[in-house]
Amino acid sequence: MKTAAVINPHSGQGRGVARWKQLQEGLRDLYGPMKVCFTEHPGHGTELARTLLLDGYNHLITAGGDGTHFEVINGCFGSGTPLRPDIRLTVLPLGTGSDLARHLGIGPGPRGVARLWDAHIIRADVARIACAVAHGSPDLKTHYFINMGRIGLGGAVCRYVNENSKSMGGFLSYLRGVLATLRAYRDTDITFTIDGHITLDGPTKDFTFANASYDAGGMKMAPHARLDSGLLELYHIGPIGFLDALRSLPLIYSGRLAERADVVRYFRGRHVEARSDESVEIEVDGEFVGYLPATVDILPGTIELTAVRHGA
Repeated sequence: MKTAAVINPHSGQGRGVARWKQLQEGLRDLYGPMKVCFTEHPGHGTELARTLLLDGYNHLITAGGDGTHFEVINGCFGSGTPLRPDIRLTVLPLGTGSDLARHLGIGPGPRGVARLWDAHIIRADVARIACAVAHGSPDLKTHYFINMGRIGLGGAVCRYVNENSKSMGGFLSYLRGVLATLRAYRDTDITFTIDGHITLDGPTKDFTFANASYDAGGMKMAPHARLDSGLLELYHIGPIGFLDALRSLPLIYSGRLAERADVVRYFRGRHVEARSDESVEIEVDGEFVGYLPATVDILPGTIELTAVRHGA
């Protein structure tokens, strides 16, 4: 395989370059010669990935936070299909958010690279969302992602987190965002249609569509998710009070959200449509991407992913 690395030097509160230097020797021992590219501005990871794939590289090491991985996967597609049939991604955690790497069992630092010698390759699903670029706009933009996204409260929290410092790390930064957003957040009336025949209609606190398990610096939103299942894990959270929601946070972090059957409904599906007359925000892989209306679907077995954890 022809290998290139896309590194975000600003990940991990500006420590991306120093962290990469600790890894590059071990990676070259494992994968051989590689081209090294550093991102220079938002969206550059998408541009670099696209250029590298068109230049004949088919194994991309994406080193950074979840936002970097999100950019790289979006650079792998053109006109709705992968730019190459043999794309392989290896995800390395350098940032404050490392949820995709956590699902794959890939740890940080040289020890994480050493574990890649025992890694295996999975043929992974990629999810796709098309959503409005602004509330009320007829213009839709398409994004691809591997991990998960959220509609409603999760979108509002994501925007808060990305507009404020992440110096406390992924877990505490997101928890601060939840506490700052939850008290004032107003439930919105949203209509969801799953696979064309299941309809949810009414007040919604949050709706999660997951391809992998973790979100928000370690929140185990979808414990049953597998990247090769061909299905999205779907969680609808209805109205819940502020204090009740706070008491339920430990359930989310431990993968037990579905135990709150009084407010949570769980589904699996391949295609989701969501619409609302209100302004409802959406996040995907820790990036704010737009507003309702939106459609989400799964593209089974689209790319190869390096995984250490079995059952990813």
